[in-house]
Amino acid sequence: MLPGPTWLQFLLLGALLHGIYAVIFPAPLPVLGPPSAARVALLAENYAQLSRQSASPEQLQRFVDLELRDELLFREAVKRDLHRIDGAVAQRIIRNMVFLDPGSLLSDEEKIERGFDLNMHLTDEVIRRRLVQIMEQLLVAAAAIQPATESELQAIFETRRDEFIDPLRVSFSHVFFGERSKQAVDQALARIKAERLQGPDARRLGTAFLAGFDFSAVTLQRVTATFGEAFANSLALAIEEGAQPGDWLVIDSVYGRHAVAVTGLSPSHPLAFENVQEQLAWEEQKRREQEALDAAIEHLMANYEVRRS
Repeated sequence: MLPGPTWLQFLLLGALLHGIYAVIFPAPLPVLGPPSAARVALLAENYAQLSRQSASPEQLQRFVDLELRDELLFREAVKRDLHRIDGAVAQRIIRNMVFLDPGSLLSDEEKIERGFDLNMHLTDEVIRRRLVQIMEQLLVAAAAIQPATESELQAIFETRRDEFIDPLRVSFSHVFFGERSKQAVDQALARIKAERLQGPDARRLGTAFLAGFDFSAVTLQRVTATFGEAFANSLALAIEEGAQPGDWLVIDSVYGRHAVAVTGLSPSHPLAFENVQEQLAWEEQKRREQEALDAAIEHLMANYEVRRS
């Protein structure tokens, strides 16, 4: 028998039964998803255009997960009324209202409230992306992530030491001859060597080249971007075979024929920790932020019934 008066016994019994019912029959979770098929299809189309290949089933599933993730963050942002306190959202609402009614005499504050009444914050794609971004920033900030210490960065460096190599760098000048014959180029190059022509004096025997004539400590990747892969490969082969500063080479590019004077070489070499410490700190901070964000999203996702299809 429960203690106390009858009314209190009924009250306690009712609370007990309510608690038992809540455990046995919990309130249904809000539903998240399934994502819009049109939005997933658009992601797949953009992927195909950029990668020049169709999205795989695994890639399509990642697109579904991405849409669910963004929808979750968007809902959480609206739940927290973040759309009402962000200046960029307010300006977007005002712009939309002016577009709908250019002659409106409403104040900016009235336009914003009217836009909210029309649910513009729920349908505008720019506002959606903005709120998702703000929510991400808030979740990362709430994690209070500590930056990596120097000893932690040093340990990371040791495990990735082979990644940090300063590549071969070459300095060179060139004279551009375009489509002239090899014989004509050989004759011009013989004159350059005989008269020891340099700089503008040597270039007068050639023609204009928009990308410039003097390149200092550039990587072969940069050479490829400027002159094409065949030119870069020929230059690399010449260096591998012993070309030294002061040597002249005749090399063809996608533009035509060049006489190239190697002026300096810096062999590839491992980078010291001090050279990459800042980069490592930035990468590790981003990794920790992403890890914290993923954990926070997973925690929020547990409050929803997630439907992927």
